[in-house]
Amino acid sequence: KTIYRTSLQKMMKYCTLMEGKIDAVLIYRIDRLSRETADYIALRVFFNKLGIKLVSTSEPIENTPTGRFLENVLASSAQMDNEIRGERSKNGMIDRLKQGRWMFQAPLGMKTVGEKGASNIEPVEPTASHINKVFVTLSSGLTTVEEVRRDSVRWGLVTNKGKALSTSMFHKMIRNPIYKGYLDVPSMGIYQKGSFKAIVDEKVFDQVQYILDGKRKKISGIKFVKALE
Repeated sequence: KTIYRTSLQKMMKYCTLMEGKIDAVLIYRIDRLSRETADYIALRVFFNKLGIKLVSTSEPIENTPTGRFLENVLASSAQMDNEIRGERSKNGMIDRLKQGRWMFQAPLGMKTVGEKGASNIEPVEPTASHINKVFVTLSSGLTTVEEVRRDSVRWGLVTNKGKALSTSMFHKMIRNPIYKGYLDVPSMGIYQKGSFKAIVDEKVFDQVQYILDGKRKKISGIKFVKALE
């Protein structure tokens, strides 16, 4: 999908250093070299300047107007195939998200469960309870975000690598609706309730958002709820 692949860049550098000593670069198919038409053309120009032919071992392409036209058609076909695969993959992810399942990397306090293609997430203790305590404490409005972040380390809330959450990571966490059991993927137009166990009570989460937004609306019925109750 990109010409900045490590091995391809090494080959291009080698061809440059060996200019005049290489007759051809052999590829199995055009789409093995690139799946982007513009990138393929750029690579062909690069090799031509070095006096190197591009030879596809499974696609007999002649150095004629008709052959070059066919070469461009094959390059475009590779890009179309790549885009169709990407669209199918995206649609598959959207379908799974609409089922309420999270198939991306599990956020802090959760882990991926289930088989590939049918995976989801679930809370992990004791991290889930520590995160719940963060939200409940913030929902009172009696302490600052930074104070809670520092206290959370003492409670035992750390990253998967055992380090304290940075300020940016902490802010991202307390803004993430996945902790109240909601999927939020703007790039795919998804915002809906998930089919997994929430770590934080929805009212508590929403109260925290009001406070973070500088509002002081009080939501009734808030109480401390253990993550897996």
